[in-house]
Amino acid sequence: MLKNPSSPRLLKKVQMSRDFAGRRAGYPSAGWVQARGVLTRTLQLRASAPTRQMGLFQQPARPVASLLVSVLLLALSGTLFAAEDGKGDLLALLPRASDLAGWQPEAPPHQVVGEGLFSLINGGAEIFLKAGFSRAVSQAYIQAGQQPIQLEIYEMTGPEAARAVFGQKAKGNGQPVTLGVQGVDGEYYLIFWQDRFFVTVTGPDATPEIRAVMMHLSRAIEARIAERR
Repeated sequence: MLKNPSSPRLLKKVQMSRDFAGRRAGYPSAGWVQARGVLTRTLQLRASAPTRQMGLFQQPARPVASLLVSVLLLALSGTLFAAEDGKGDLLALLPRASDLAGWQPEAPPHQVVGEGLFSLINGGAEIFLKAGFSRAVSQAYIQAGQQPIQLEIYEMTGPEAARAVFGQKAKGNGQPVTLGVQGVDGEYYLIFWQDRFFVTVTGPDATPEIRAVMMHLSRAIEARIAERR
């Protein structure tokens, strides 16, 4: 069995070493005195801690270390809870019930992460992944007698990535519209980018009624993104 590092014999060796260094130099240096004090206090703390058997070794219990680990885990849990409260939740950007003007979600929202984007986009996912894609959410809204309106929010790795995707999608299509940082009105669809998000709202047709709902939903998302900053 290994000897306990807090034994009196080790403390005695420390004292003997100090005496030897003092005899050679004529007096103990300030650095030696400070180092000896730190070593002595450490050994005293280890000696006062209860020990536990672990195979052939005796190790002092470490309640302080355990406490620090607990605090770290609590802090991490707090971060996760904050994300679930909406600050980091992509679902929080979806229009609220008061924004839907009589329209209803057709089904639960569909969320994808990373290369799971291929399950959401039938072609064209490479543009997002190359620019820097993080995650996305898709939601369809329906009303009696109407075809669904499809809404998609893409969270990119940063504003530059969102702007790059917008530039690809808006190239030569539609007319500029005041939405987010930049927006395009393609009659039956609206696209815009804001912060690190790229948003598309697609309707079944370009009737004034459908276009009004599309713009209303787009404005609601624009406001949700602005609230996050």
